[in-house]
Amino acid sequence: MKCQNCLTEIDSDEARYIDDVPYCESCFFDSYNYCSVCDVVLHREDIRYDDNGDPFCEDCYHSETDEDCPNNPEVFDCDRETVLCLARNWLKGIKPKCFIKVNRN
Repeated sequence: MKCQNCLTEIDSDEARYIDDVPYCESCFFDSYNYCSVCDVVLHREDIRYDDNGDPFCEDCYHSETDEDCPNNPEVFDCDRETVLCLARNWLKGIKPKCFIKVNRN
């Protein structure tokens, strides 16, 4: 088997595959890397790096580096339906028609 990039002969047990296409280890790491959290394979152009130089996918980068983001924010029962409605609309791509008041506490 040959590396898709450099055409070097490689053993099947040493090949790295991207979409069933074989790469040698050198060519793989020239173009790809793994997310430090979820181990998904990322193209170098799509990688986000933290201050330590660790590679992250977009989702893990934001969840790992946003220290101001609460892990489990308190939602009062009176606001629960509004939050669910906003979340459903956001998933559908619908923007709110009014301003939202946020309790900073």
